[in-house]
Amino acid sequence: MNLFVSVIVDKFNEEIKRRQGSDSFSEEQKEWVKMQRIMLHVNLKTRSIMPVDNNFRKLIYKLVLSRFFENLIMLTIALNTLFLCLDYHNAPESL
Repeated sequence: MNLFVSVIVDKFNEEIKRRQGSDSFSEEQKEWVKMQRIMLHVNLKTRSIMPVDNNFRKLIYKLVLSRFFENLIMLTIALNTLFLCLDYHNAPESL
Protein backbone atom coordinates (compact mmCIF):
# COMPACT_ATOMS: atom_id res chain seq x y z
CA MET A 1 0.00 0.00 0.00
CA ASN A 2 2.83 2.42 0.89
CA LEU A 3 4.58 1.65 -2.39
CA PHE A 4 1.40 2.33 -4.35
CA VAL A 5 0.83 5.67 -2.60
CA SER A 6 4.46 6.75 -3.02
CA VAL A 7 4.35 6.00 -6.78
CA ILE A 8 1.18 8.09 -7.16
CA VAL A 9 2.65 10.98 -5.17
CA ASP A 10 5.88 10.79 -7.19
CA LYS A 11 4.00 10.85 -10.51
CA PHE A 12 1.90 13.75 -9.25
CA ASN A 13 5.05 15.74 -8.37
CA GLU A 14 6.59 14.96 -11.76
CA GLU A 15 3.45 16.20 -13.51
CA ILE A 16 3.50 19.45 -11.51
CA LYS A 17 7.16 20.02 -12.42
CA ARG A 18 6.44 19.27 -16.08
CA ARG A 19 3.56 21.75 -16.16
CA GLN A 20 5.62 24.44 -14.46
CA GLY A 21 8.50 23.82 -16.85
CA SER A 22 10.99 23.10 -14.07
CA ASP A 23 11.59 19.49 -15.11
CA SER A 24 14.16 20.60 -17.68
CA PHE A 25 16.13 22.85 -15.29
CA SER A 26 19.75 22.15 -14.52
CA GLU A 27 20.80 21.71 -10.90
CA GLU A 28 22.08 25.31 -10.75
CA GLN A 29 18.77 26.61 -12.08
CA LYS A 30 16.84 24.55 -9.54
CA GLU A 31 19.01 25.99 -6.75
CA TRP A 32 18.40 29.51 -8.07
CA VAL A 33 14.62 28.99 -8.11
CA LYS A 34 14.77 27.55 -4.61
CA MET A 35 16.77 30.55 -3.38
CA GLN A 36 14.33 32.98 -5.00
CA ARG A 37 11.42 31.29 -3.23
CA ILE A 38 13.26 31.57 0.08
CA MET A 39 14.00 35.26 -0.57
CA LEU A 40 10.30 35.95 -1.11
CA HIS A 41 9.52 34.81 2.40
CA VAL A 42 12.38 36.55 4.19
CA ASN A 43 11.47 39.80 5.90
CA LEU A 44 14.56 41.96 6.22
CA LYS A 45 14.50 44.67 8.81
CA THR A 46 16.08 47.95 7.84
CA ARG A 47 17.41 50.38 10.31
CA SER A 48 17.57 54.04 9.57
CA ILE A 49 20.93 55.70 9.76
CA MET A 50 20.73 58.82 11.82
CA PRO A 51 23.16 61.63 11.00
CA VAL A 52 25.71 62.60 13.58
CA ASP A 53 25.54 65.76 15.65
CA ASN A 54 28.11 67.54 13.51
CA ASN A 55 26.24 70.31 11.60
CA PHE A 56 28.33 70.03 8.44
CA ARG A 57 27.83 66.28 8.23
CA LYS A 58 24.12 66.73 8.93
CA LEU A 59 23.89 69.21 6.03
CA ILE A 60 25.68 66.80 3.66
CA TYR A 61 23.47 63.94 4.84
CA LYS A 62 20.30 65.90 4.07
CA LEU A 63 21.72 67.02 0.70
CA VAL A 64 22.52 63.46 -0.37
CA LEU A 65 19.02 62.27 0.56
CA SER A 66 17.32 65.14 -1.30
CA ARG A 67 15.51 64.84 -4.63
CA PHE A 68 17.68 67.69 -6.00
CA PHE A 69 20.84 65.64 -5.50
CA GLU A 70 19.30 62.61 -7.22
CA ASN A 71 18.27 64.73 -10.21
CA LEU A 72 21.73 66.33 -10.33
CA ILE A 73 23.38 62.91 -10.45
CA MET A 74 21.01 61.73 -13.21
CA LEU A 75 21.76 64.89 -15.23
CA THR A 76 25.49 64.31 -14.78
CA ILE A 77 25.17 60.71 -16.00
CA ALA A 78 23.10 61.80 -19.03
CA LEU A 79 25.61 64.53 -19.94
CA ASN A 80 28.50 62.10 -19.56
CA THR A 81 26.76 59.66 -21.91
CA LEU A 82 26.11 62.45 -24.42
CA PHE A 83 29.75 63.56 -24.37
CA LEU A 84 30.92 59.97 -24.83
CA CYS A 85 28.61 59.67 -27.85
CA LEU A 86 29.92 62.91 -29.32
CA ASP A 87 33.50 61.79 -28.81
CA TYR A 88 32.74 58.51 -30.59
CA HIS A 89 30.93 60.34 -33.42
CA ASN A 90 33.88 62.71 -34.02
CA ALA A 91 36.55 60.02 -33.82
CA PRO A 92 38.64 59.47 -36.94
CA GLU A 93 37.79 56.37 -38.91
CA SER A 94 41.38 55.24 -39.22
CA LEU A 95 40.74 52.24 -36.99
